[in-house]
Amino acid sequence: MNRHSEIVTTGPVSIETCVEADGAAARHFYGRVLVLPEGRSTDHRMDWDLEEHQMVTHLVASAPRPAGTSLVEKHTGPVPRCGLLLDEQRFHEFAERLRAAGVRFDIEPHRRSPGEPGEQWAMFFRGPAGSALEFKESGHAHRNPAVHERAGAPPATPFNNRPALEDQTAPTTA
Repeated sequence: MNRHSEIVTTGPVSIETCVEADGAAARHFYGRVLVLPEGRSTDHRMDWDLEEHQMVTHLVASAPRPAGTSLVEKHTGPVPRCGLLLDEQRFHEFAERLRAAGVRFDIEPHRRSPGEPGEQWAMFFRGPAGSALEFKESGHAHRNPAVHERAGAPPATPFNNRPALEDQTAPTTA
């Protein structure tokens, strides 16, 4: 089955960036483990199709270190991190593919806030050089559970620890 025939883009396209130290390890992880189609690449960067969003891995001399951590319910998650919201079926298929490949999770796939607004599945893991990745399921892949409860909030698909562009209010001038 053609992987792209399963993908429906319902919101704006984003660019996600991760830093990696080893091109061969990055190509194996993002291309073979995450099964992301590779786009244009050079000797210092690789572009990937992340569910029709652009993920760029920049190759640097040394592995990145997280800036810190933040509390995610009872778990500690690295920041910054990037990732994507998926529908529930894709989330579980993706989690199983990661488990089968032996990916070590910082936070195992689990249901967050059961029975509450914003209930979702979430998982945290890292790329080969330590880039933090987070994938979530919100029940509606095009809706960010962190903002969809707010009146009039626009749908948002990608996330990277920053508000979606449509979620930012532009300053007005008189």
